[in-house]
Amino acid sequence: AASDVYKRQGVFRSHPDWIDKCHELGMKVNVWTVDQPHDMKWFIEKKADFITTDDPVVLQQLMK
Repeated sequence: AASDVYKRQGVFRSHPDWIDKCHELGMKVNVWTVDQPHDMKWFIEKKADFITTDDPVVLQQLMK
């Protein structure tokens, strides 16, 4: 959808303020492919709306 932003995680790591800016504009943020637990934690803390991963069990555990 036009109101969603889908980006590789490196883009948001280079521009962490973009996540907040997208949210301010009413957009949802989906990052991929986030497979390292420290990266998952970072995106959880940054409040990414969707985190695409090849390791959903670890992501689910971190979100508890």
